[in-house]
Amino acid sequence: MAVVYKAPIQDIVFGYEVIDSYNILNKISMFKDFSEDIVVPTMEECAKFAEGVLAPINSIGDQVGAVINNGIVTMPEGYKEAYNKFKEAGWASISLPEEIGGGGMPIALSGGTLEILSSANLAFGLAPGLSAGAISAINFHGSEEQKLKFLPKLVSGDWTGTMNLSEPQAGSDLGTIKTKAELSNDGTYKITGTKVWITFGDHDMTENIIHLVLAKLPGSPEGTKGISMFIVPKILVNDDGTLGEKNNVQCLSIEEKLGIHASPTCVMEYDNATGYLVGEENRGLHYMFTMMNEARIWVGGQGLACASAAVQGASQYARDRIQGRPVGMSKEEAKNASIIEHADVRRMLLTIKSYVDAMRYLMFDNQLMLDLEYFGEDEATKSFGEERCALLTPVTKAWLSDLGVELSSLAIQVYGGMGYVEETGIAQYLRDARIAPIYEGTNGIQALDLMFRKLPLDNGQAMQRLLGEVTEQIQIMKSGSDLMVSLANELELHVNKLSEVTMWLATKMLDGQLVDASAAATPYLKMFGQVLGGYYMGKAAVLAESKLKESDSEFYSDKLTISKFYIEQLLPLASGYASAITAGKDDLYKIKAENF
Repeated sequence: MAVVYKAPIQDIVFGYEVIDSYNILNKISMFKDFSEDIVVPTMEECAKFAEGVLAPINSIGDQVGAVINNGIVTMPEGYKEAYNKFKEAGWASISLPEEIGGGGMPIALSGGTLEILSSANLAFGLAPGLSAGAISAINFHGSEEQKLKFLPKLVSGDWTGTMNLSEPQAGSDLGTIKTKAELSNDGTYKITGTKVWITFGDHDMTENIIHLVLAKLPGSPEGTKGISMFIVPKILVNDDGTLGEKNNVQCLSIEEKLGIHASPTCVMEYDNATGYLVGEENRGLHYMFTMMNEARIWVGGQGLACASAAVQGASQYARDRIQGRPVGMSKEEAKNASIIEHADVRRMLLTIKSYVDAMRYLMFDNQLMLDLEYFGEDEATKSFGEERCALLTPVTKAWLSDLGVELSSLAIQVYGGMGYVEETGIAQYLRDARIAPIYEGTNGIQALDLMFRKLPLDNGQAMQRLLGEVTEQIQIMKSGSDLMVSLANELELHVNKLSEVTMWLATKMLDGQLVDASAAATPYLKMFGQVLGGYYMGKAAVLAESKLKESDSEFYSDKLTISKFYIEQLLPLASGYASAITAGKDDLYKIKAENF
């Protein structure tokens, strides 16, 4: 039986309460009326679209994929029509500022809508996700003329946007890019070079595509300091906003991939293409990070989306599949017992559900911090949002995307042999999820970013402020019921261990033992993510328990159980990373390269 996707609206709405989004956002005048009365109908309408339009074409996109003929990329059946409905419904612009034609909703709201849309059809969701980043980059760094020319159609969804960074010889190391830009007499630039791995670099869903391209000007500094950003439209745009001639931009080929088959991953060629410099020369990488930071948060969200959809399929199958005799059940009782009665199956399902909740809370909170950074009305608010975003973003990207793969695989395990058979559709989530730990900066790079750029922020005080908030949550729990005290004690144990290894790492870096720190980066990020998950699940437990005092609801009772399961059975994995963190570099470098 194929997966029938149903948007987890109640879970998403609960998530916004867990992170206290309403009280925090209401302090910003433009979001003073943001409330559950907005979130619930928004998610309900998004669910109707995702379940009725996107989910039915998800397997078609997987099986057929985007195709290219004579340089023209065509989307699978139903995708162009689905995009038009998406655009007409206004989903492309709901969380964009009103002053540029958007819906004026907070970025945090897009956490729920993007989860729903991408759970229903991840490949489709990549197009508007990239456009949102391009819009932010132009809005924050482009000239007024560029904003007037390109933003209205991008915001409406009439056009889509891309980011062009990588080249055949330059993946993560952008300092080695060769794409060049030369100034023309009319003030535009001629862009020449080849870009690879360009998501939705070409397609037939919109009449124009606006590429943001990194290139180097003659005489620019070596490495990343000499990179500039350019707007390069697929079709040139006249001063009056109408479309002009085709630019010298061509999709040479699209990649054959493990997953996200309906998302064309393009090799793009720029041959003296007309481009427009964004901002100042040699500031391109800085500008591109406006896109990349938002994109990295959402790549973590793609892991969440795949896991969230996969557990639905696994749960449906486990309730329906009659197989085996559960321990403790009589032969007569077992005749109609489905596999969900087996303890191991329940453990797998509860593991996925618990992680999905923790992942959702972290991503929502990370996006909430983006709102504070972008729209806060005083310097203290903006600085706090920026600092907290800096710490959370590499963890959101890496921890969530790794879990997306792990949990999608675990969902297949629930199916047994049928999970390995394509007709059930569950394997698509694993294949689609597998790209997320790789693109927008591999998870190893995220770990190094956390280690060497984020932990030292404000001489380590940024991390201490975050851990201080976790400690405050522990104290809140300790003032509650016996269950809350027990969960608080468990959380405190692993927070203390995290603080201990953080100090160990700080000492190593101060002593100049940077290779030891780099060897610890990935296990440290995993430990950090696991502990943050415990923090959010502690907040969820307190909220669920308080809700149960108001109403005897199975939903809140289940949320309390899920939080308890995470803190008691999954959080302890955090301290297991400690020995790997403090092991240093020796074992990693003892074996000669040729002996691997």
